[in-house]
Amino acid sequence: MSSRTRSDRLFTIRIARPDLPPHPTPKRTYRNPVIFARELAVELISDHLTRQELADRHGISLDRVIQWLCLLKLPAEQLEEIAVLGDHWDCRVVTERELRGMRAGTPETCCRSAKRT
Repeated sequence: MSSRTRSDRLFTIRIARPDLPPHPTPKRTYRNPVIFARELAVELISDHLTRQELADRHGISLDRVIQWLCLLKLPAEQLEEIAVLGDHWDCRVVTERELRGMRAGTPETCCRSAKRT
């Protein structure tokens, strides 16, 4: 095989055709972190999984699973307040990072996020 036909020497030229409509970009939806954490906890218990098995099933690291499950250690009234916001948002209403900050003792982050809705 010559150097001109080696696969690492080939490239693809992509040309946008004006006569065809552009590919629509998929609409992104965001999950409520509390609802997602509750779903993980239910799956963990009902399927008798370890946290590592749960992480492998979802294709995420063990540390991420632990971070999600630790959100459920927030006070029950705060969890309900966030869960009431619903699920499958068009934009981020409250983030997991803000909730972790609440657990560290800064409750104003959740109130600020909840007012955006």
